[in-house]
Amino acid sequence: MIKLGLAAVFATALSASTVASAKDRLTQVFASDLIANGVAKTLDGRLFLSVQPRPGKGDPQVIEIRDGKPIPYPSAAWNAWRQGDPGHAQFVGVNALRIGPDRALWVVDRGAPGLGKPLVAGGVKLVRIDVATNKVSRIYNLAAVTTSKSFVDDVRFNEGHAYLTEAGQPGLIVLDLVTGKGRRVLESDPSTIAQTKLIA
Repeated sequence: MIKLGLAAVFATALSASTVASAKDRLTQVFASDLIANGVAKTLDGRLFLSVQPRPGKGDPQVIEIRDGKPIPYPSAAWNAWRQGDPGHAQFVGVNALRIGPDRALWVVDRGAPGLGKPLVAGGVKLVRIDVATNKVSRIYNLAAVTTSKSFVDDVRFNEGHAYLTEAGQPGLIVLDLVTGKGRRVLESDPSTIAQTKLIA
């Protein structure tokens, strides 16, 4: 009863005028029918999105929003991968992007064009892009620490290392950003496996 009472008081406090004023403070910066599943923003306000390509549309996988328009980033060439191409210097299946502590844009490429699709040679990688020059400054090939079941899907950073989540073959990939060498940890550990089944 106490919880319900507090909830009711809190809900009453959120008046229509409060909600309206919150809406007034929102500014639309981009609208599109692209399927975006990630966003990263630099300290100076540059905005980047990761995109899941729609079949037959030729959508870029990483874009920068400039003047309200989606621009393939860092170039059209990096976003031009097509079935049959190698994946060493093109985005095959971008899962996440993030501005790192070094202020670079980091892109996680799962290396496959879709769920259940086979990995492309050179496709599984972590890409560092220098946003000051708009150039790829380093590509970390993750082939040595992934398998055909891998689905690398996100990244975090700490003290010269990148920590990538591995959803296909549960575990974490720890990557030394200086040497480029990686190792797998918590392989199939309960902490890396969902305990609740997904219901479609």
